[in-house]
Amino acid sequence: MLFNLFLVDVIKEIDSTKMGITLGNKVITIISYADDIILFTKHIEHMNYIVRQLEEKCRKINMTVNCKKSKVIRIGKTINPIEEHNSFNLDQVLVCKYLGVVVEKKTSVYFTDFSQNCLKKCKMYRGSIITKSKDSYDPPMVARELWNKVALASILYGAEVIPIRPLEIKKMTSEAAKIGKYILQLPQSTSNVTVSLLAGIEQIEYTYYKKVLTYQNRLIDMDNEELTKQIYNYVMNSDENFGYKRLITSIQKTLNQDDLTTWYVNRINHQKQINHKSCWMLPEKQHPGLDNQLLISDHSELSKIYTEFMTVNAGLGNRAPITGYRQHKDCQLCIKRSIKKKLNEIHILFECHQLINVQRNYKTYDFKQKHNHLSSEEIYKKYWTDTQDTEELKQRIENAQSIRTIYLQVLKRIHNRS
Repeated sequence: MLFNLFLVDVIKEIDSTKMGITLGNKVITIISYADDIILFTKHIEHMNYIVRQLEEKCRKINMTVNCKKSKVIRIGKTINPIEEHNSFNLDQVLVCKYLGVVVEKKTSVYFTDFSQNCLKKCKMYRGSIITKSKDSYDPPMVARELWNKVALASILYGAEVIPIRPLEIKKMTSEAAKIGKYILQLPQSTSNVTVSLLAGIEQIEYTYYKKVLTYQNRLIDMDNEELTKQIYNYVMNSDENFGYKRLITSIQKTLNQDDLTTWYVNRINHQKQINHKSCWMLPEKQHPGLDNQLLISDHSELSKIYTEFMTVNAGLGNRAPITGYRQHKDCQLCIKRSIKKKLNEIHILFECHQLINVQRNYKTYDFKQKHNHLSSEEIYKKYWTDTQDTEELKQRIENAQSIRTIYLQVLKRIHNRS
């Protein structure tokens, strides 16, 4: 604020020259944020004049322009280098950064470069967060907080007004899902929607759209005398197809008159239905954020096993087989008896007659008998969801893990004999 008070008269005098660029009915010659200043001119001669004026006026208040840190960037067609000479020997560059936002000479690839940089940061943060959280006292919480409160702010910096391409958004959502799968200790083959349902890691579209729409509301609420508001009005009302205007139109079309939260919750629950095989036991999304969590989610080995069985992703059948074991679509114990039965978690816990003694030993047979009026799927779901007693649930997890381990050990012996 103090710096602005010193500089405000200089800014006004430079602006009064009207040698800048035209935007609607407005001529913009200078913008500033404290000592970060950009001068806009249409011609090199005007630039030389404006820089000289800036230097002279700053000298009167005991300030100097640092020419070593100042750069020139030309937007548009390149002209004869002789005509490009500036009297202050400022370096001419293709790319510069203003308040952390990259400004590029090649406007045709500007959005592409921005999108790719967002994706690059996304990958960097994902790897760094997973590494750092492993050494923490609570890996799921630390990973979730670092991603939601640190990484996303950096990754999407500038995205309020600079569109990100759909291709990069899709890839960034996959990177976010990797964080969630790490939190849940699930293999990467798990459906991405599982992360949004259980881990508190939202799909990038939601965070991105929220950022864009929040900033748009700020612009709408601004006074019409504000330069930013005037630029917003010019862009949105212009016949020219500005990138920002396309972005807002695209989001509005996607939301289809729903508010953002309603659209997103419906989207996640629709994806849950599409991925029925892995998500049929999981609770529906109610609102963005960590609205659902499994009863045991402490990043322990027991928690990992529990999540695998809850998402029907325990390394059986065709889904993410356990390393070191062959992949089979059908139960190999049943095949040995010339019976064809699909291999999955429900089968080995409650249906496989070749494991009936094991099921008796580990209580799943008794559980099935107690609820024999239900289908196998309903029994499986009840086994994992009808108790809030943590100790009882832990016992069920250990029993299920024992049955799975015995099946895999028998399977390995069968393969070794063959």
